[in-house]
Amino acid sequence: MASALAKADEYYTAEDYLRNEREADERHEYWQGEVFNMAGASRIHNILSLNVGAELRNHLRGKPCRPYVADLRVKLHVRDQYVYPDVVVVCGQAAFVEEDLASDATLIIEVLSPSTESRDRGAKFFGYQNLPSLQEYVLVSQEAILVEVFRKEQSGHWHYEVLQGLEAALKLESVAYSGTLGEWYEDTGLLEEAA
Repeated sequence: MASALAKADEYYTAEDYLRNEREADERHEYWQGEVFNMAGASRIHNILSLNVGAELRNHLRGKPCRPYVADLRVKLHVRDQYVYPDVVVVCGQAAFVEEDLASDATLIIEVLSPSTESRDRGAKFFGYQNLPSLQEYVLVSQEAILVEVFRKEQSGHWHYEVLQGLEAALKLESVAYSGTLGEWYEDTGLLEEAA
């Protein structure tokens, strides 16, 4: 079924996408009728996603929120859009439309790649902002030890914070997490370059 979704310049309904995606060998994102193949990620991208997911899993153990890495699809509320964030934290079962599909999230983290960075910063962030419970959106660089945090304020505006370096203290208020960038970047090879 993956080939049915891989054709360029074809319009698909959300129903077509969802039906085919469940049988596909590869992951695809759906963006207002267009289907995008999610290419394999780099080694560093995978390490970062797993490190972040593991940190959050250890922190959230026994709490009502759960982190999911790479394979949980999220339905955005702006038109028909279905995406796979690198790491997503969902709090409570009410956010799940189906076993593999959430319609809300508390925290979304994207590891930036050259091929997806402009979408992660632009159209996806715009779509994520319409998730009712989203409190923080985090961008993680795989080129340097650098993390950007967008935090929703009570006014609805987004506060922007940049963290850089091994010892930078990272706080994710949405899930009461505190750690350092060194913990997120362990085993990437970037720590040795920074030392």
